[in-house]
Amino acid sequence: LDNLVVREGVHYTLVDGKIVFNTTLVDEEKEYPQEDKNLFYYTKAELDKLDKGIASYVEGLDAYLAEGSELLQSFSVKPKTWTNANNYYYVFKIQYQDPVDLEDVKDEIIEKILDERLDQTGTIKKELAELRREYKDFLIYDPVLEAAYISGYDSTFPKTNKESKNLVARFNGVEYSVDQLFKQLSVQYGPLSVIDFYNYESLLYSEYNKIYEYKGKHQEGKVLDKKAWKDIEFQVETTKRNFSNGVYESSGYPRTYGWKNFLRDYYINNYGIMVEDEHDLKMYFLYQKVIEEFKDQTTKTTQTLWDEIYAPQMQKMYDEFLSAQGYHLLIFKEDAEGKPTDPETWTDYEREIAQELYDEILAELKTKRTTKMRKFLETEVIEAYENTPRFVAHLPQDIASQPKYSEETDWIIPDAEDYRFAKYKTAGLKVKFESLTITAGKMVKPFEEAVREIWNEAEANDNFGSNIVVYDKSYEKDYIVTEYGYHIYVNTQTTKRPNTTVNGETVILTLPSLDLVKRYEEFEENDLDSDLTRAEEQSIKQYFTPIRDELRGSNYTQLQFMYMTLENLDSFKFTDPDVNKENQVERIVQFYIDTYYDSLKYVKNPNEQE
Repeated sequence: LDNLVVREGVHYTLVDGKIVFNTTLVDEEKEYPQEDKNLFYYTKAELDKLDKGIASYVEGLDAYLAEGSELLQSFSVKPKTWTNANNYYYVFKIQYQDPVDLEDVKDEIIEKILDERLDQTGTIKKELAELRREYKDFLIYDPVLEAAYISGYDSTFPKTNKESKNLVARFNGVEYSVDQLFKQLSVQYGPLSVIDFYNYESLLYSEYNKIYEYKGKHQEGKVLDKKAWKDIEFQVETTKRNFSNGVYESSGYPRTYGWKNFLRDYYINNYGIMVEDEHDLKMYFLYQKVIEEFKDQTTKTTQTLWDEIYAPQMQKMYDEFLSAQGYHLLIFKEDAEGKPTDPETWTDYEREIAQELYDEILAELKTKRTTKMRKFLETEVIEAYENTPRFVAHLPQDIASQPKYSEETDWIIPDAEDYRFAKYKTAGLKVKFESLTITAGKMVKPFEEAVREIWNEAEANDNFGSNIVVYDKSYEKDYIVTEYGYHIYVNTQTTKRPNTTVNGETVILTLPSLDLVKRYEEFEENDLDSDLTRAEEQSIKQYFTPIRDELRGSNYTQLQFMYMTLENLDSFKFTDPDVNKENQVERIVQFYIDTYYDSLKYVKNPNEQE
């Protein structure tokens, strides 16, 4: 905890009575870098490592304006939660560090790409760029499209100095006109824009908007909630002042960019919302407040939501709980690219000798004292396997037929014992030792099932904690076999279900009831001290809160929007005859729905079976 104290001279200095934060990187070369760890310097990767979701949230915040602004105008007073429901975060963005120039890090990036390999999308983009580069006759006349192509696809693409009033690009002798481009945009990009705009407008027209009577774009309406509207006007003033003071310079929008140009470009580029003037900006801030109301209403804990989502998902969390630690020796085979292959694809002989090796190592493991089991698998077996020779190919494939030490021949291999693992190694089998932390859903199913047998045994006997258990043939599986190979597993620790301490005794958290949750939410909403017991509160935070956080997240909200759009597709009318509502728009909406379901953990797609 001492390392979390903000210290003068390390994390900030006082200059003319004002606090100046230290936002430079901690010097890792110091003898004791932790003592001078900079609490106000976080990279995006470090934030995501702290808790997934914080980085994108901080990225969207405006940096705190030191002069002419107060802390509370830039600082969210209400704490946020992310993936770990037990942690709450107050976020305050001091400043933003510009990315380094590409030339300064290009070699490092290339090395990293080669080390980690390109993902499929990166590979496709790279290969397409290389194919286009082969054609000398490739010109992009439009400067905006050219800049987007260079930054998004090919940084080596030479800029085109030629201009054209009617042509957008020319490739391999084919010219593409402005009309052709807009034709494609209307058919492909048009439906996407329509869906987004429809969702935006429909929410502003909906009953969830209790602040301002929306009458359409550029139309003045009636203020319904003066206090909330005043907050929106203050947001506009703050944004304008921040722009004037250069807060957005690091994002590519200096003061010289112009306020109107900033409105036009900043929000469409960052949020996909067209903002042409301050009235549009008010509507955008209104939209954000209406979304919160929409979330409040659509995620309100009702009996229906409880029965359909909360109760079954909490029960699933409880039933699937698993927490253990251990280590294993993996017997596996690799393909030509060095990736493990599924034993299902092995030959009968390979599976047979893999099981023989499994049995041999397991039998010797069972003879070791528990304190020496890890060393046996991690060191002795691995070293012996690495040092053993393969059988000489032209001789019979058994130990007796292989060359061994004698006084007449000066062999490096001294005796028959060194051939112990030769048969398995000659057949292409490999071994690997790993330490493991096992939780529900983290491991492949057959392995998790095996560990769960040990965990269930510990729960039945109330024997949690450090307890060495070898998964042998007294359990359900003769061999733990997964798509990665054969696993010889030793369990070292089992952890009991989520619990809390009450009056010095450990109490296992049970699933909360609907009535209990409603009481908790009532206290929470009215900012009152809860009269719930510690165990009751902890059970709600353990099982209920993660699900509620997901329902209040952007993915579930967007999913609801897409369902609203799907229900109202019959009212859509397109002037372009090439835009087919059923085959294009409906397909796009359904694609969005499936995509949002894929990103949700607790809300299941009704069209997919488990």
